Amino acid sequence: MSNLNILIYGSGIAGSVFAYCLLRAYRHADITIVERDPSLRLTGASVDVRSSAVAIAESIDHFQQRDDGVLVTFATSKAVEKYDLLIAADGVRSMISAAMLNTSAEEHILSKGVHVAYFTIKRDLPARRELETRQKLDEAIRNGNECYMTLTEERFEDAGWLAPELLQGTRQREDFYCSLFGRVSAPKLQDGRVVLLGDAGYATPGIGTSLTIFGGYVLAGELLNHGDDIKMAARGYEHVRLPHINKLANSEDPMQYLNPQTWWGIRIRNAILGTVTGLKLDKMG
Repeated sequence: MSNLNILIYGSGIAGSVFAYCLLRAYRHADITIVERDPSLRLTGASVDVRSSAVAIAESIDHFQQRDDGVLVTFATSKAVEKYDLLIAADGVRSMISAAMLNTSAEEHILSKGVHVAYFTIKRDLPARRELETRQKLDEAIRNGNECYMTLTEERFEDAGWLAPELLQGTRQREDFYCSLFGRVSAPKLQDGRVVLLGDAGYATPGIGTSLTIFGGYVLAGELLNHGDDIKMAARGYEHVRLPHINKLANSEDPMQYLNPQTWWGIRIRNAILGTVTGLKLDKMG
C-alpha cells in the first residue's frame, strides 16, 4: 500500500479511535484530523494519536469525489486539499453524512424525545422537573451551549433545592456538553471514498461508544486488507457493520419507557420505580 492520505472530520472518539487503530496497523498513514470546535475537549476518553495533524476551529465547506481522491474545501482557511479518504466523524448532525446522502442533517435521526447535558458538579442533581418543548430544546442544541444553558436557566430558575447551584455550575465548568438523545440510522455507511463512522452513521444510545470503537477497528482492518483499493475497503466496512446496525435499530428501546412523554406516563413510571425502591427490590441479587 502506498502512503494513505486520510482526512478525519471530528476529533471525538470515532475519529481518534480510528486514527489510533490505523496507525497501529499501518504506521505510514498520513492522517489529518479537523475539529470545528475552538479547543479539544479535556474530558472523556483520551486517545493518543501519533503521526497526525489536528486542525482546530476548522470546518469543511464542501467536498467533491474524483476517481483518484476527494477534493475538500475548508471553510475557514479556504484551502483546497485532496485526500484518498474522507471520514465523517462529526456526530449525530453530520454535515458530511447529509451531503453524502443528499438529505438534511436531521433526516435519519430517530428522536427519543430526550435531551441530555453533561458537566461536572460537586453535589447531587435536583429533583425531576418538566422540560421545555422538544422543538425549543432541539433549536437550543443546534445553536450551541450558550443557547442551551440560557434555556435551561429559564426553565429551572424556580425549581428550588439544588437547582440554583446546578445552573451556576453550567456556567462555571468548561466541560459542559449537550446533545439530542436519539438514534441515527443511515441507509448506507459509505459512498466511494467517503465513509460514515460512529454517531454520524449509527448513533445508538447506551452502546454508541462500543459500536464506534468497533467500527474504527473494522474500518482500519478493511483498509489494511484491501491495500490500495479504498473503495473496496469502504464496501467491506459497510458489509460488516450495516447488518448489525440495522438489527439494533429494530430492537426494543427502553428509553421510551424510562422517559415517557405524557403526565400519566410519568406517574406510572414513578409509581413503578417507587414500588421497586420502596420494597428494596433494587438491592436484591
